[in-house]
Amino acid sequence: LQSPRGLTALDNGELLITEVLGGRLLQMDRAGNLRVIQEFLPATFGGPGEEYPTGVSAAIRVDGAYYYVVGEFRGSRYSTLYRLVPGGEPQALAGGIDSDGFPATRLTNPYDLVAAPQGGFLVSDSGINAVLHIAESGAVSEYAVFPRRESAGPEGDQAFDVVPTGLTQGPNGAFYLASFTGFPYPSGEAYVYRLDDLNQDGDALDPGEVEVYAKGFTTATDLAFASDGTLLVTEFSADMRRLITDYDIDQAAEVPGRLVRWRGRESAGEIEVVAEGLVSPTSVAVLGDRIFVSEEFAGRVTKVGTISVSDP
Repeated sequence: LQSPRGLTALDNGELLITEVLGGRLLQMDRAGNLRVIQEFLPATFGGPGEEYPTGVSAAIRVDGAYYYVVGEFRGSRYSTLYRLVPGGEPQALAGGIDSDGFPATRLTNPYDLVAAPQGGFLVSDSGINAVLHIAESGAVSEYAVFPRRESAGPEGDQAFDVVPTGLTQGPNGAFYLASFTGFPYPSGEAYVYRLDDLNQDGDALDPGEVEVYAKGFTTATDLAFASDGTLLVTEFSADMRRLITDYDIDQAAEVPGRLVRWRGRESAGEIEVVAEGLVSPTSVAVLGDRIFVSEEFAGRVTKVGTISVSDP
Protein backbone atom coordinates (compact mmCIF):
# COMPACT_ATOMS: atom_id res chain seq x y z
CA LEU A 1 0.00 0.00 0.00
CA GLN A 2 1.08 3.57 -0.61
CA SER A 3 0.88 5.49 2.67
CA PRO A 4 -2.38 4.04 4.02
CA ARG A 5 -3.77 6.44 6.61
CA GLY A 6 -7.49 6.14 7.22
CA LEU A 7 -9.42 3.05 8.28
CA THR A 8 -13.20 2.93 8.60
CA ALA A 9 -15.20 -0.08 9.74
CA LEU A 10 -18.25 -0.50 7.50
CA ASP A 11 -21.62 -1.87 8.55
CA ASN A 12 -21.17 -4.98 6.38
CA GLY A 13 -18.05 -6.01 8.31
CA GLU A 14 -15.59 -4.81 5.68
CA LEU A 15 -12.82 -2.23 6.04
CA LEU A 16 -12.50 1.01 4.07
CA ILE A 17 -8.87 2.10 3.52
CA THR A 18 -7.55 5.43 2.22
CA GLU A 19 -4.11 6.00 0.73
CA VAL A 20 -2.50 9.37 1.29
CA LEU A 21 0.11 8.98 -1.44
CA GLY A 22 -1.51 6.40 -3.68
CA GLY A 23 -4.69 8.34 -4.20
CA ARG A 24 -6.92 5.29 -3.87
CA LEU A 25 -9.97 4.19 -1.91
CA LEU A 26 -9.83 0.47 -1.16
CA GLN A 27 -12.15 -1.96 0.53
CA MET A 28 -11.03 -5.11 2.36
CA ASP A 29 -13.50 -7.94 2.79
CA ARG A 30 -13.74 -10.30 5.76
CA ALA A 31 -11.21 -12.68 4.21
CA GLY A 32 -8.61 -9.93 3.72
CA ASN A 33 -9.11 -9.51 -0.03
CA LEU A 34 -8.68 -5.99 -1.37
CA ARG A 35 -10.57 -4.28 -4.17
CA VAL A 36 -10.06 -0.78 -5.51
CA ILE A 37 -13.15 1.40 -5.23
CA GLN A 38 -11.54 4.27 -7.14
CA GLU A 39 -8.00 5.37 -7.97
CA PHE A 40 -6.18 8.43 -9.33
CA LEU A 41 -7.76 10.58 -6.63
CA PRO A 42 -5.92 13.78 -5.57
CA ALA A 43 -2.56 13.01 -3.96
CA THR A 44 0.73 14.87 -3.97
CA PHE A 45 3.69 15.77 -1.78
CA GLY A 46 3.19 18.81 0.44
CA GLY A 47 3.67 20.03 3.96
CA PRO A 48 6.85 21.71 5.23
CA GLY A 49 9.48 21.58 2.50
CA GLU A 50 7.03 19.79 0.20
CA GLU A 51 8.32 16.54 1.71
CA TYR A 52 5.25 14.81 3.13
CA PRO A 53 2.62 12.83 1.25
CA THR A 54 -0.74 14.56 1.24
CA GLY A 55 -3.80 13.09 -0.29
CA VAL A 56 -6.81 11.01 0.72
CA SER A 57 -6.70 11.15 4.51
CA ALA A 58 -9.99 9.57 5.63
CA ALA A 59 -13.26 8.37 4.13
CA ILE A 60 -16.72 7.21 5.17
CA ARG A 61 -19.67 5.72 3.29
CA VAL A 62 -23.14 7.24 3.56
CA ASP A 63 -26.15 5.98 1.58
CA GLY A 64 -24.00 4.30 -1.06
CA ALA A 65 -21.73 7.31 -1.66
CA TYR A 66 -18.22 7.82 -0.32
CA TYR A 67 -17.13 11.05 1.31
CA TYR A 68 -13.44 11.70 1.79
CA VAL A 69 -11.09 14.49 2.83
CA VAL A 70 -7.78 15.49 1.28
CA GLY A 71 -5.30 17.27 3.53
CA GLU A 72 -2.79 20.12 3.23
CA PHE A 73 -3.46 23.38 1.42
CA ARG A 74 -0.07 23.65 -0.35
CA GLY A 75 -1.25 22.87 -3.86
CA SER A 76 -4.41 23.21 -5.91
CA ARG A 77 -7.38 20.91 -5.27
CA TYR A 78 -6.27 20.01 -1.75
CA SER A 79 -7.80 20.69 1.69
CA THR A 80 -11.11 19.54 0.27
CA LEU A 81 -14.13 17.41 1.19
CA TYR A 82 -15.31 15.31 -1.75
CA ARG A 83 -18.34 13.18 -2.53
CA LEU A 84 -17.78 10.17 -4.75
CA VAL A 85 -20.21 7.77 -6.36
CA PRO A 86 -18.13 4.79 -7.54
CA GLY A 87 -17.38 5.06 -11.23
CA GLY A 88 -18.11 8.79 -11.31
CA GLU A 89 -15.98 11.87 -10.88
CA PRO A 90 -15.31 13.21 -7.36
CA GLN A 91 -17.49 16.20 -6.52
CA ALA A 92 -15.89 18.87 -4.31
CA LEU A 93 -18.27 19.87 -1.52
CA ALA A 94 -16.10 22.26 0.50
CA GLY A 95 -12.58 23.59 0.74
CA GLY A 96 -10.20 24.16 -2.14
CA ILE A 97 -7.85 27.02 -2.87
CA ASP A 98 -8.56 30.64 -3.74
CA SER A 99 -6.79 32.67 -6.43
CA ASP A 100 -3.96 33.56 -4.01
CA GLY A 101 -3.18 29.92 -3.29
CA PHE A 102 -4.65 29.93 0.21
CA PRO A 103 -7.59 27.96 1.58
CA ALA A 104 -10.88 29.19 0.16
CA THR A 105 -12.66 28.30 3.41
CA ARG A 106 -11.75 27.47 7.01
CA LEU A 107 -10.89 23.95 5.84
CA THR A 108 -7.08 23.82 5.75
CA ASN A 109 -5.69 20.40 6.69
CA PRO A 110 -8.50 17.89 7.33
CA TYR A 111 -7.53 14.63 9.04
CA ASP A 112 -10.75 12.71 9.78
CA LEU A 113 -14.50 12.97 9.30
CA VAL A 114 -17.77 11.53 10.60
CA ALA A 115 -21.42 12.05 9.68
CA ALA A 116 -23.03 14.76 11.79
CA PRO A 117 -26.33 13.92 13.55
CA GLN A 118 -28.06 17.03 12.20
CA GLY A 119 -26.82 16.50 8.66
CA GLY A 120 -23.54 17.21 6.95
CA PHE A 121 -20.20 16.21 8.42
CA LEU A 122 -17.81 16.91 11.25
CA VAL A 123 -14.18 17.21 10.14
CA SER A 124 -11.11 17.42 12.37
CA ASP A 125 -8.75 20.05 10.98
CA SER A 126 -5.13 19.85 12.13
CA GLY A 127 -4.26 23.08 10.34
CA ILE A 128 -6.44 25.42 12.40
CA ASN A 129 -6.81 23.17 15.48
CA ALA A 130 -10.56 22.88 15.30
CA VAL A 131 -13.41 20.55 14.47
CA LEU A 132 -15.51 21.98 11.67
CA HIS A 133 -19.09 21.33 10.62
CA ILE A 134 -19.56 21.11 6.87
CA ALA A 135 -23.12 21.23 5.60
CA GLU A 136 -24.23 19.35 2.48
CA SER A 137 -24.32 22.77 0.82
CA GLY A 138 -20.60 23.19 1.51
CA ALA A 139 -21.01 25.84 4.19
CA VAL A 140 -18.23 25.56 6.79
CA SER A 141 -18.60 26.58 10.43
CA GLU A 142 -16.77 25.94 13.70
CA TYR A 143 -18.00 23.04 15.81
CA ALA A 144 -15.23 23.08 18.46
CA VAL A 145 -11.93 24.95 18.82
CA PHE A 146 -8.81 24.06 20.79
CA PRO A 147 -6.53 26.81 22.13
CA ARG A 148 -2.85 26.27 22.86
CA ARG A 149 -1.95 24.55 26.12
CA GLU A 150 0.99 24.74 28.49
CA SER A 151 2.79 22.05 30.46
CA ALA A 152 5.73 22.01 32.83
CA GLY A 153 8.91 20.52 31.34
CA PRO A 154 12.59 20.16 32.27
CA GLU A 155 13.28 23.47 30.54
CA GLY A 156 10.36 25.25 32.21
CA ASP A 157 6.79 25.77 31.06
CA GLN A 158 6.25 25.02 27.41
CA ALA A 159 3.34 25.99 25.18
CA PHE A 160 2.13 23.78 22.36
CA ASP A 161 -0.72 23.40 19.92
CA VAL A 162 -3.58 20.98 20.45
CA VAL A 163 -3.75 19.33 17.02
CA PRO A 164 -7.02 17.47 16.30
CA THR A 165 -6.66 14.08 14.60
CA GLY A 166 -8.95 11.03 14.81
CA LEU A 167 -12.67 11.59 15.34
CA THR A 168 -15.37 9.03 16.19
CA GLN A 169 -18.86 8.83 17.63
CA GLY A 170 -19.03 6.99 20.94
CA PRO A 171 -21.62 4.50 22.22
CA ASN A 172 -23.46 7.29 24.07
CA GLY A 173 -23.84 9.45 20.97
CA ALA A 174 -21.19 12.03 21.89
CA PHE A 175 -18.15 12.52 19.67
CA TYR A 176 -14.60 11.77 20.77
CA LEU A 177 -11.49 13.40 19.38
CA ALA A 178 -7.84 12.37 19.58
CA SER A 179 -5.20 15.10 19.68
CA PHE A 180 -1.60 15.37 18.62
CA THR A 181 0.66 17.66 20.66
CA GLY A 182 2.49 20.19 18.52
CA PHE A 183 6.10 21.31 18.90
CA PRO A 184 7.97 20.67 21.19
CA TYR A 185 5.90 17.46 21.30
CA PRO A 186 5.78 16.91 25.07
CA SER A 187 5.38 13.22 25.88
CA GLY A 188 2.26 12.14 27.74
CA GLU A 189 0.46 15.44 27.18
CA ALA A 190 -2.01 14.48 24.46
CA TYR A 191 -5.69 14.29 25.41
CA VAL A 192 -8.78 12.59 24.13
CA TYR A 193 -11.72 15.02 24.24
CA ARG A 194 -15.44 14.38 24.42
CA LEU A 195 -17.56 16.75 22.31
CA ASP A 196 -21.22 16.90 23.22
CA ASP A 197 -23.70 19.43 21.85
CA LEU A 198 -25.69 19.59 25.07
CA ASN A 199 -28.00 22.45 24.09
CA GLN A 200 -28.56 21.11 20.54
CA ASP A 201 -27.54 24.35 18.85
CA GLY A 202 -25.38 22.61 16.26
CA ASP A 203 -21.95 23.04 17.83
CA ALA A 204 -19.88 22.28 20.93
CA LEU A 205 -18.72 25.84 21.55
CA ASP A 206 -20.61 26.42 24.80
CA PRO A 207 -19.16 25.86 28.29
CA GLY A 208 -19.09 22.21 29.31
CA GLU A 209 -19.55 20.86 25.78
CA VAL A 210 -15.85 20.03 25.30
CA GLU A 211 -14.29 18.03 28.12
CA VAL A 212 -11.13 15.98 28.61
CA TYR A 213 -12.19 12.33 28.51
CA ALA A 214 -8.76 10.65 28.80
CA LYS A 215 -5.19 11.87 29.17
CA GLY A 216 -1.57 10.77 29.23
CA PHE A 217 -1.18 9.97 25.53
CA THR A 218 1.72 10.83 23.23
CA THR A 219 0.93 12.06 19.71
CA ALA A 220 -2.48 10.38 19.54
CA THR A 221 -3.62 9.93 15.95
CA ASP A 222 -6.89 7.99 16.05
CA LEU A 223 -9.38 6.25 18.31
CA ALA A 224 -12.13 3.65 18.22
CA PHE A 225 -14.44 2.08 20.76
CA ALA A 226 -14.28 -1.68 21.24
CA SER A 227 -17.39 -3.79 21.75
CA ASP A 228 -16.73 -3.86 25.49
CA GLY A 229 -16.89 -0.07 25.64
CA THR A 230 -13.17 0.53 26.17
CA LEU A 231 -11.35 3.06 24.03
CA LEU A 232 -8.48 2.14 21.68
CA VAL A 233 -6.00 4.88 20.74
CA THR A 234 -3.09 4.89 18.27
CA GLU A 235 0.05 6.87 19.14
CA PHE A 236 2.28 7.84 16.20
CA SER A 237 5.58 7.65 18.09
CA ALA A 238 6.72 6.96 21.64
CA ASP A 239 8.93 10.06 21.47
CA MET A 240 7.92 12.46 18.70
CA ARG A 241 10.52 15.05 19.62
CA ARG A 242 13.37 12.53 19.31
CA LEU A 243 11.94 11.24 16.03
CA ILE A 244 11.92 14.73 14.53
CA THR A 245 15.24 15.85 16.07
CA ASP A 246 17.35 12.74 15.50
CA TYR A 247 15.67 11.29 12.41
CA ASP A 248 12.74 12.51 10.29
CA ILE A 249 9.07 11.76 10.21
CA ASP A 250 9.44 9.27 7.34
CA GLN A 251 11.94 7.32 9.48
CA ALA A 252 9.19 6.50 11.93
CA ALA A 253 10.47 2.94 12.36
CA GLU A 254 13.39 4.35 14.40
CA VAL A 255 11.03 5.59 17.13
CA PRO A 256 7.88 3.53 16.61
CA GLY A 257 4.44 4.07 18.04
CA ARG A 258 1.87 1.82 19.64
CA LEU A 259 -1.78 0.97 20.19
CA VAL A 260 -3.12 1.48 23.70
CA ARG A 261 -6.38 0.94 25.51
CA TRP A 262 -7.95 3.39 27.95
CA ARG A 263 -9.44 1.51 30.86
CA GLY A 264 -11.82 3.25 33.21
CA ARG A 265 -14.11 6.20 32.91
CA GLU A 266 -12.98 9.66 31.95
CA SER A 267 -9.82 11.04 33.59
CA ALA A 268 -9.86 8.40 36.33
CA GLY A 269 -8.75 5.62 33.96
CA GLU A 270 -5.36 4.32 32.96
CA ILE A 271 -3.48 3.39 29.80
CA GLU A 272 -2.83 -0.25 28.93
CA VAL A 273 -0.55 -1.21 26.01
CA VAL A 274 -2.17 -3.43 23.38
CA ALA A 275 0.62 -3.51 20.74
CA GLU A 276 4.05 -1.88 20.49
CA GLY A 277 6.58 -1.38 17.69
CA LEU A 278 4.02 -0.04 15.21
CA VAL A 279 5.49 2.12 12.44
CA SER A 280 3.65 5.45 12.25
CA PRO A 281 0.19 4.14 13.22
CA THR A 282 -2.35 6.65 11.95
CA SER A 283 -5.71 4.90 12.32
CA VAL A 284 -7.43 2.10 14.22
CA ALA A 285 -10.62 0.22 13.38
CA VAL A 286 -12.54 -2.59 15.06
CA LEU A 287 -14.27 -5.24 12.94
CA GLY A 288 -16.14 -7.70 15.13
CA ASP A 289 -13.52 -8.92 17.57
CA ARG A 290 -10.55 -8.00 15.34
CA ILE A 291 -8.44 -4.84 15.71
CA PHE A 292 -6.72 -3.31 12.67
CA VAL A 293 -4.15 -0.49 12.52
CA SER A 294 -2.79 1.40 9.52
CA GLU A 295 1.00 1.88 9.54
CA GLU A 296 1.36 4.75 7.10
CA PHE A 297 5.10 4.87 6.44
CA ALA A 298 5.37 1.07 6.49
CA GLY A 299 2.76 0.81 3.76
CA ARG A 300 0.58 -1.75 5.47
CA VAL A 301 -2.60 -2.43 7.41
CA THR A 302 -1.98 -4.79 10.32
CA LYS A 303 -4.25 -6.97 12.41
CA VAL A 304 -2.87 -6.29 15.89
CA GLY A 305 -5.13 -8.38 18.09
CA THR A 306 -8.59 -9.43 19.06
CA ILE A 307 -11.07 -8.32 21.69
CA SER A 308 -12.13 -10.82 24.29
CA VAL A 309 -15.77 -10.52 25.31
CA SER A 310 -14.68 -11.39 28.84
CA ASP A 311 -12.45 -8.32 29.09
CA PRO A 312 -13.72 -5.93 31.79
